[in-house]
Amino acid sequence: MTRFRFRKASVGERLVRIINYLMLLVFAAAVLLPFWYITVISLNEGIDFARGGVYLWPRAFTWDNYRAVFSDLSILNYFKNSMLRLLLLTPLHLLVTTMAGWAISRRTLPGRKFIAGMFVVAMFVNAGLIPFYLTLVELKLINKFAVYVLPWLFSCFELMVYLVAARSIPDSLIESAYLDGANDLRIYFKIVVPLTAATIATLGLFNAVWAWGDWFTGTFYIRSHEKWTIATYLQMVLQRGASHNVRSAAEAMLAADQTKRITINEASLRAATLLVTILPITLIYPFLQKYFIHGVMVGSLKE
Repeated sequence: MTRFRFRKASVGERLVRIINYLMLLVFAAAVLLPFWYITVISLNEGIDFARGGVYLWPRAFTWDNYRAVFSDLSILNYFKNSMLRLLLLTPLHLLVTTMAGWAISRRTLPGRKFIAGMFVVAMFVNAGLIPFYLTLVELKLINKFAVYVLPWLFSCFELMVYLVAARSIPDSLIESAYLDGANDLRIYFKIVVPLTAATIATLGLFNAVWAWGDWFTGTFYIRSHEKWTIATYLQMVLQRGASHNVRSAAEAMLAADQTKRITINEASLRAATLLVTILPITLIYPFLQKYFIHGVMVGSLKE
C-alpha cells in the first residue's frame, strides 16, 4: 500500500504565505472599511456625526436617515428606471455583442481580420463627446428613455473579449452541425452560447454593474428628472446635497413630533442615500462571482 508523505513547508515558504495573508487582510480592510464607515454614518444621528471623530459603531443609533430617504417617493421611480434599463440593456447588449463576435470569429467571413482590426482601432480612437451628442440629437434620443439603451448595445472591448472564447470552438463541431442541417441561428443558440456561457456571464456582469452605476448618461442626455436613474440621482446628491424632497421629509418628521430632537443632517442623509443606491448591485455580485472567475479564466486561455 502506497503511503503519501506531505513535505513540510520550509521557513521561507511559510514566511511568503504569512506575507500573502497579511497583504490580503490589508486589501480587504481597504475595501470594506469605507463601506462599513458609510453604513455607520447612515445609522448614526447626524447631529452626533457633526461632533467629528472616527468611529466603527453608531454612537447614537437611529433609522431616521433611511425614513427620510424613503419618504421621497421619487427615489422609487429612480429605482424603477434603473431596473428597467438593466433588464433591457443587458440581454440586448449581450445578444448584439456575442452575435457580432461569433460572426467575426468565423474563418469563412471575408475580411474578418480587417473588420476585427477596425474594432480594435475604435477601442482607442473615438470622435469625442460633442459629435456623439450631436448624433443623439439627430436621432432624437435626447431626453428619451431609449438613450439609456440604444447607444450602448455594442462594445468593442467586450467584442474582443468574446472573440477569444468564440475562436476556441472547434471548426469540426460547427461543420458537423451544418452537415446535420442546422442553420446559423440554431448553431448560435444550441452550440455557441452553451460553450461560451461562462464568458457571456462575465460580460453580462460587467455590463449590469456599469448600467446600474452609470450616472453620466442621465446627467448629460436626460433633461427631465422623472427619467433619471438611481445613479444619476446619487451623483446629484453627492454634488449638491440631499434633494429638496428628502430635506422636506426630514423637516416634516421633526414638525410631526415637537418633542423629537434634531437627529438628521446633510452628511447622514448623503450616507443613507449612497448605501440605498449601491446595496442592490452589491448584494447580487457575490452570487455571480463564480461565473466571473470562470469567464476570466476561460478568456485567459489561448488556442
